[in-house]
Amino acid sequence: MLRNLANTNKRETNYAFVCSVTATLVLCVWFSFLMREYTADDALIYYRYIRNCLEGNGLVYNIGERFNGLTSPLYTYLSLAVAYLFRGNIQYTQIGLGALLLFFTSVMTIRVFNRTLSWWRLVFLPPLLSSSVFFYKTFGLETMLFLFLILTALYLFNTKRFVLFGIVCALLLLTRGESFFLILTFFVVYLIQYRQVPPVKVYIMPCIILLLHGACTYFYYGSVLPNTLSAKIHQGTSGLWGRCAFMHHIPHFIDWFWGGNGILPAGMLLIALFGIRTAWNHVSLRILLIFFLLYCAFYIVLNIPDYFWYYGYVFLVMYLLVICGLEKINDMLKNMQVGFFRKYHSAIIACISFFLCTQQSVLAYTMLNGLQGQTHYRTIGTWIREHTEPNAKIACIEIGHIGWYSQRYIIDILGLVNPYNAQYIGQRKFDGWLKHYTPDYILVWVPLRPHEISVQKLLNEKRYVLFHEFDFNGWKFQLLRRDT
Repeated sequence: MLRNLANTNKRETNYAFVCSVTATLVLCVWFSFLMREYTADDALIYYRYIRNCLEGNGLVYNIGERFNGLTSPLYTYLSLAVAYLFRGNIQYTQIGLGALLLFFTSVMTIRVFNRTLSWWRLVFLPPLLSSSVFFYKTFGLETMLFLFLILTALYLFNTKRFVLFGIVCALLLLTRGESFFLILTFFVVYLIQYRQVPPVKVYIMPCIILLLHGACTYFYYGSVLPNTLSAKIHQGTSGLWGRCAFMHHIPHFIDWFWGGNGILPAGMLLIALFGIRTAWNHVSLRILLIFFLLYCAFYIVLNIPDYFWYYGYVFLVMYLLVICGLEKINDMLKNMQVGFFRKYHSAIIACISFFLCTQQSVLAYTMLNGLQGQTHYRTIGTWIREHTEPNAKIACIEIGHIGWYSQRYIIDILGLVNPYNAQYIGQRKFDGWLKHYTPDYILVWVPLRPHEISVQKLLNEKRYVLFHEFDFNGWKFQLLRRDT
């Protein structure tokens, strides 16, 4: 009888997980199709590198200028391989890659936490992740690859496959440098659990991977590390983004990712608070929470600007804590004196979980259906391509859309894809870049943003004049032309 009962429970569990995975796949495919025209500004920096490489111009942003402005080397290589394999629209291949990585990340949570969290609550986690608007808006960037590798590393660590774990750690470092803090956390936990350092064989393949990558990068670009890392540190040092820049845009998240509906994120945040203690009691989740603290501290201490996709790991932790919070609330209901709650605690939690998933899905459909992103940048970039000389040099701070659609040489005032500029920003020498670059045109906001204050000097000296043909009524942009 006990064996039959165990087999029945196992069949129910497997059936529930199959339903969860199927629902996750449907959501990923459906929502990705709905927002297939979406472009994020920084994602288009990757796209331009990929396009130049596929067209035989090298892995560069500006043709003829080898500068490593790639935040994530591994994601670049993966994107390049996918684009080459399918030989199609780079944007669509990137959306497809994002959908695939989101699906893998969501399903990977089942493999990682199936012995940590109750299965009948864990089944709601993949659909919850795959119905989040936030993750879809990171498509074209390395966020989903980063999250997938984090969960993969945790799974390999838990199953004691340390050779493979070491390889994944190397890939994590090539995806985002901040993963150093996760690897450090794993190392400390390993020391505590096994009272020794990992054996030499664990280090061999990671060292080979990193050394080969470093040698190739140095040979091609003249530097081992991406220049974007130092560039964003310089941005934080400049003070142009204010203090605690990492949290600067958080108040806008409700509009960006929940369509202005603050009830749903507030409810999930409240549930997540209940889950902190539950999560801390499990080693796997404790590792993620420690990394969460180190990850946030890294950005806050260095005052790095809050590019929204940096919050990908924060969102992953939040959803994990929501599931842990539901576990805690379930235990509280089960121990209540009121008979109704004690009797139907499981049904109540199941209803709450289902409500969160369905509400997020409805919201995602509303927000992602036909989503295109910052279309005004696209229009401006196209206009510049059609109304400027092919060899013209354009300076601006929104280099993603402008660079992709204008197909012109771009001078990034903030220094993400050009040498010198970021260092001058960090030193608060805001007009320092003018010693090295003389753009033919400068795209600026009206009024000038703090990042563009160097342009005021050029206007005062009458070295640039307003390009009157560039006139988009109601848009807060101006195009300046070098006065020859």
